[in-house]
Amino acid sequence: MCNDYEDLVVTNPGACCEEFACRCNPNKCPLPAVCALNQRRVRVNNDTECCAVYKCECKSGVLHPAVTRHPWRSVVDVGAPGAIHSLQIPPNL
Repeated sequence: MCNDYEDLVVTNPGACCEEFACRCNPNKCPLPAVCALNQRRVRVNNDTECCAVYKCECKSGVLHPAVTRHPWRSVVDVGAPGAIHSLQIPPNL
């Protein structure tokens, strides 16, 4: 009766004849995309929809804040728990 990410709830508790409606349950939504260091997460659907849908887009011309411009410097970023990214920056950037 309801969509995958919705719960069926009683809208008039205690009434003689119960009425039901489907309500969004964000806890049932899939986890958002995890993007690389040189990408950003962008929402691609309407914010009125139950679950957000994201895609990863390149950050054109933007370096990670931890990067300083030293030839072939390695940068290690520990983001979310357990997520470690390593990046080699060429001398011309």
